Amino acid sequence: TKFLTRPGDIFTLTPLVKYFLSKTPSPYEKALSVQSRAEQAQAMHHLLLANARAVRNYREGKFHGKIGIALNLSPCIDPVTPDSSAANTCSLVHNGWILDALYRGVYPASIESNYRKYAPSFKPSKSEMQSIMQGRPDFIGVNYYSPTLVKNDDSQPFGVGNVANSDKFPSYNGPVSPAHMLQLLQWLDKNYDHPEMIITENGAGFGASDERMGTGVVLDPLRAKYLVGHADIVEKARAEKINLSGYLFWSFLDNFEWLFGYQNRFGLVSVNFDDPSLKRTPKSSYFAYKDYISSYKKRNGCK
Repeated sequence: TKFLTRPGDIFTLTPLVKYFLSKTPSPYEKALSVQSRAEQAQAMHHLLLANARAVRNYREGKFHGKIGIALNLSPCIDPVTPDSSAANTCSLVHNGWILDALYRGVYPASIESNYRKYAPSFKPSKSEMQSIMQGRPDFIGVNYYSPTLVKNDDSQPFGVGNVANSDKFPSYNGPVSPAHMLQLLQWLDKNYDHPEMIITENGAGFGASDERMGTGVVLDPLRAKYLVGHADIVEKARAEKINLSGYLFWSFLDNFEWLFGYQNRFGLVSVNFDDPSLKRTPKSSYFAYKDYISSYKKRNGCK
């Protein structure tokens, strides 16, 4: 069974697994249901209230620095009908729910009314929403990996169906599209009052074919290409005067991934998990990033 982890994503299932799931609904499918999302929304509301309190405490403590919040954000794209209801709804559920609360002091009305059908007691007060907005962080951490491909599908939660990744070399975490990261940053800049942003996660893994051992280096050309393509977008966004103050690649080392354990790798440096000393070997993406950083001045005409 192959798991995908973006909004609207579904299982890729064998016929046998499909048969058993037809008898017993899968926990994953249940988690994406409107009813489950309504329960999650209540938990998220309290998380945002706690976040606001932490921000206020930080500022009252007069600490020298900035405090932010990191969010998993992704543009919702309908490849066939760009302005479809599925694309708009997906964006409200996945991106707008938290951002509207932080920057506008409200939740998207259409999504909130949908949640109320399953969680009638969920009635955020005006004072709570005001508190969330007043506790807005200094910057938004943007965790971006890929766009979310969707289509209208009334059989799916919110009417949002998943569109399969058609990339020739698919990554674990969705279609490779640096251009959509720029689109996301432009959308955030336009709709949420030009916030300061930091790319707090951006990365990819392509499987064993992109993790081949060379002479003293692990060869991962697909990850290297992904990294350089998205780093280029960072420079384009800054050239457009988008307030983007940092970029962090996920990740420096191969590590434990939430859904994948140690099986799927995302690091710039390979870790041998079968070696008691956890031997580390740099990858070609590591050297590609090193070269990209060292050539910054030359590319941008800096003195």
